[in-house]
Amino acid sequence: MGETISVQMTEDALYDFMLYHTYSKLAGFLVNVLGVTVGLVGIFMRFTGKITLVQLLFYLIAAIIFLAYTPLQIRFRARKLIKTSREYQEPKIYNFSEEGILVTQNQEQKYGWEQVQRVVAAPKTFGFYYGENDALIIPKESFGEQYMPIMKIVTAHVSPDRIRLR
Repeated sequence: MGETISVQMTEDALYDFMLYHTYSKLAGFLVNVLGVTVGLVGIFMRFTGKITLVQLLFYLIAAIIFLAYTPLQIRFRARKLIKTSREYQEPKIYNFSEEGILVTQNQEQKYGWEQVQRVVAAPKTFGFYYGENDALIIPKESFGEQYMPIMKIVTAHVSPDRIRLR
């Protein structure tokens, strides 16, 4: 039988997971390093007298753009998906059992535990990855009282090195 929860995706939960997914990869980390580096280079060059105050402002503006672009882009994409995608507008029913995860929304889709590559926890969501970039995204608040029973099922079927919970 298993444990069943109903999930209505929210913009904040989708944003949280997309942000986690982006910044957990090397490219997301490197964008932040680039933004900080541009700002620090500008400050260093200003204090060594190689650039003017106006040029420093351009460095700092570029650094802010590098640092802010990705989160803003993700926020707008999450907002658009919530408003336009039927997948996120309608609630989904998740059933966690010994066989895997059964997702019901207009039709049933089953994911066996052998398909679950990793389970991650972002601040507001859990992601059950079944592909490199494919995941079942569930807001933490959706688990309610079933959190512990569901996590017992998950930890019994997914090896500990593939579970990253905070």
